[in-house]
Amino acid sequence: MPPFAGSWAKVGCSLRGKDHHDAVDHPRLSLRHHAFGTAHAQTASAPPELVSALALPADTKLSFLDTDGSTIGYREFMQKAKDDKLSFSIDKDVDAHTATLRLGSVSKPASASQPTLKIHPGQTLPSFALDTAQARHLTEAALSGHYTLLSFYFADCLPCIAEVPALNALAQRRDDLEVPPVTYEPGETARTFAGQRKLQLDSLIDAQAWIDVIGVDTYPTLVLVDPHGRMAAAVISTSLAKHGSPTADDIGHWIDQHRAH
Repeated sequence: MPPFAGSWAKVGCSLRGKDHHDAVDHPRLSLRHHAFGTAHAQTASAPPELVSALALPADTKLSFLDTDGSTIGYREFMQKAKDDKLSFSIDKDVDAHTATLRLGSVSKPASASQPTLKIHPGQTLPSFALDTAQARHLTEAALSGHYTLLSFYFADCLPCIAEVPALNALAQRRDDLEVPPVTYEPGETARTFAGQRKLQLDSLIDAQAWIDVIGVDTYPTLVLVDPHGRMAAAVISTSLAKHGSPTADDIGHWIDQHRAH
């Protein structure tokens, strides 16, 4: 049994905070800053449909900004996102029921399966000292002596939500593996996510600085770490699915392919 077995415990639920970056679903992946999903770009869906796709309350008021910060209309925003292949970011205030979408730089093409990270297989993961949603404090020592599957997510990432049952099942089936989710969001958001989505694992929270050092900007991303704290492999987990979202078997097969024998 790994020395930190049981440390990624089932968590409860709390109220959701305001003012955080969000993202929309993409046919293959989700990014904090990413290109519009094809369906929305091509059909120019009505704003209520966009609100729904962004997992926002139905009464949320949307505003749209160009790359220079100037206000533009919904149709112009959609047209630029489609024709210029621009990325975008979202700032939302849950309490005020508002969200602002701003066009960014030209989207970088991503591999269908491989995230572009700053570390590579065989390299030791950067050190960290992070809290969990259950008020534990962990360091890189938690990665030693066993394989660890880091699951990078954020609360409103639709593929991340769909992946929760597979992560729960994987953690229950495999005593040789720790499965800590990792998020840049605060504990309050992580606890709400766990309660609403039935995630049975305790998340590493407020991890933006560590995430940036690793180089994760595509969600959901899985990083397999060996018993010596070195990266064994990484994958955009949606690419593991034969249909829809990856299952525990899909992820387990990928893990077994990259474990040292």
